[in-house]
Amino acid sequence: MTARITRTEKLDLRLTGEAKHTLAAAAQAQRRSLSECVLESALGRAEEAPERLSKGLAR
Repeated sequence: MTARITRTEKLDLRLTGEAKHTLAAAAQAQRRSLSECVLESALGRAEEAPERLSKGLAR
């Protein structure tokens, strides 16, 4: 059984309609909520950031 984590913080994000449509389609294809899909992707990139910066790769 997977443990549920209570999320108490909120992040607002401004984006274009096209960007939202793209993200929603990706989430649907993965059978996940839009929030879950965006959060996991953003956290993955954030975890890569220190390593990328130390190698001189800003993007």
